[in-house]
Amino acid sequence: MNKRAYSSTASEGAVTDASLLDSSLFESPKVPKQGKKSYKKKKTDKETAGQKSMTDFITTKENETKQNKTESPSIEKRLDEISAKLPNVLTRSDTDIIKNIIKESLEGLKEQLLGSVVKQIEILESNMFDQAKELASLKQQLSAKDQEINILKQSDHSKNQTYEAGINDLEQYGRRNSIRISGLSFDKENQTSIQVAEHTAKMMSHHLNVRLEYKDIDIAHRLGKYIPNKNRAVIVKFVRRQTKIDVMKRAKQLKGTGIYIKKT
Repeated sequence: MNKRAYSSTASEGAVTDASLLDSSLFESPKVPKQGKKSYKKKKTDKETAGQKSMTDFITTKENETKQNKTESPSIEKRLDEISAKLPNVLTRSDTDIIKNIIKESLEGLKEQLLGSVVKQIEILESNMFDQAKELASLKQQLSAKDQEINILKQSDHSKNQTYEAGINDLEQYGRRNSIRISGLSFDKENQTSIQVAEHTAKMMSHHLNVRLEYKDIDIAHRLGKYIPNKNRAVIVKFVRRQTKIDVMKRAKQLKGTGIYIKKT
C-alpha cells in the first residue's frame, strides 16, 4: 500500500514537473494580433525553436549523466587507494615509540663505540709503556757501551803514548849515532845508500884526517827529491857512537869548503 502511494505520488510529481517544464520552456509569450499569415508564420518558427531547445536540453542531460557515470569509478578508485594507504600512516604514539627505539639504538651504538675507543686507548697505553721500558733498557745498554768505549779510548791513548815514547826513544837512540851533512857534492838521481856511504867516508877521510871506511857507516841516504845542479842533504848513521864523537870534534876543519855537519 505504501509502495503504491509512493509511486503514485512520485509519478504525479514527475507529471507536475514535466508540465511545469513544458509550460516554462515552451510557453510562448502573448503577442499582439496582426495579420493571420504573419501570425501563423511566427507561430511555426516558435514551435520549431522550441522543439530544437527541447532536443538540446535532453542531449545535454544525457551527456551529463554519462560524464557522471564515467567520473564515479575514478573517484571510487581514488578512495580505495586512500583507504589502502591509511594503515601505513603513523600516529603520534607510533612516532614516540620509533623515537624511543632510535634513541635506545643510538645509546647502544654510543656505548659500543666508547667501549671500543677505551679498549684501543688501553692497548696504546700498554704499547707505550712497553716501548718506554724498552727505551730505558736501550739507554742503559748505550750508557754501558759508552763507558766501555771511554775505557778503550783511555787504554788506546795510554798505549799510543807508550808506543810514541818507544818510537821516540828509538829515534833518540838512533840519533845518538847520526849526523846531518849539507853541501856534499856528487849528488845523483837514484843514488844508492852504499854510494852515498862511500862518498861520505872519502870526504871525511880527506878533510877531517879521520881514517874512515864505508863499513863504519850503518846507513847513509839523501833527503828529499832529486833536483839537478843542487846537492841534497845527507843523513849518516855510524855503527859506533865514538866515530860520531870524533867526527863532530873535527867538524870545524870543514870551514870554507861549503860542507857543514850538524847533530840530528
